[in-house]
Amino acid sequence: MHMEDGEKHLCRACARSLNAASRTMPLSYADAEDGTGADALVKHSRECLLSVSYALPFEGVVRAVIHAFKYQGAVSLAELLASAAALAAPSECDLIVPVPLHSTRRRERGYNQALLIAHKLGDRMALPVLPHALARTRATESQARLERALRFTNTLRAFQARGGELAHHRVLLLDDVVTTGATLRAAGAAVLEAGADSVALVAVAGPP
Repeated sequence: MHMEDGEKHLCRACARSLNAASRTMPLSYADAEDGTGADALVKHSRECLLSVSYALPFEGVVRAVIHAFKYQGAVSLAELLASAAALAAPSECDLIVPVPLHSTRRRERGYNQALLIAHKLGDRMALPVLPHALARTRATESQARLERALRFTNTLRAFQARGGELAHHRVLLLDDVVTTGATLRAAGAAVLEAGADSVALVAVAGPP
């Protein structure tokens, strides 16, 4: 990447190194070691909560790009990340919901990175984006600081749907990075509780 007029841009060589393709990460309720996660989500144990689709391996250039986009204000990279996410996104969806940030973290960062990608992805797929259909009701500890098993309990009941916008729709739930899948699955459970017919868990990047 290089800087130009205060903005980060990806050189052609780096762009070509982004190995975008549809990848699948399976999820298991057994990942919540104390069983709490499994108990809370058991009524939503449909296939749609048992895997996450993503497009890029979270390493090397991809890690640097997402870090710049997420923490250094390089919002122009949203288009590039959305084009990658489109490869992992199912076509049988009615709308896109970005995974929300808690208001405290959004104020600190200045924007929700998943929302910026969602708008670009919505343009590509000709789908509406509903940024306020899902809310993060409590500020969870940063997932990066937690052991794998604790990430599931950290996100339990952290999300709540607003209004009836999701009922009877096939929802594409989008985040920037998936590690264990805890955040996406907890948010997906809230989407299903709101009456959605299905939810597709999609991220831009995930495990190499």
